[in-house]
Amino acid sequence: MNDELTGEALNDKLAALQARREERLRDDLRTVLKLPAGRRALWGLMERAGTFRLSYVSERPHDTAFNDGRRDMGNYLLNQVMDVDVKIFAQMQREHRAEKAKERKLSEIAR
Repeated sequence: MNDELTGEALNDKLAALQARREERLRDDLRTVLKLPAGRRALWGLMERAGTFRLSYVSERPHDTAFNDGRRDMGNYLLNQVMDVDVKIFAQMQREHRAEKAKERKLSEIAR
């Protein structure tokens, strides 16, 4: 067994490794958020996760619990986006609203 990697030294190495992983995730997310397709994909994932709606299902606690688990992941993604760049979330909202407005307009024309 390597004596250098015991006790406090091991904890320090693990903490440093975790910090590097978290920074790499933030860097990767910055890269994704630079692209319109990346912002759309993340918005879609957060929307699918139920980030922007309630989890509660009346008289169905298991469904509520399931929805809460899904929503927790969406909230995690949202928090990661906000940690990387608070302004980018506002941009994502604007882009999403513009896309929805286009869809509504096309839907009205199609009627």
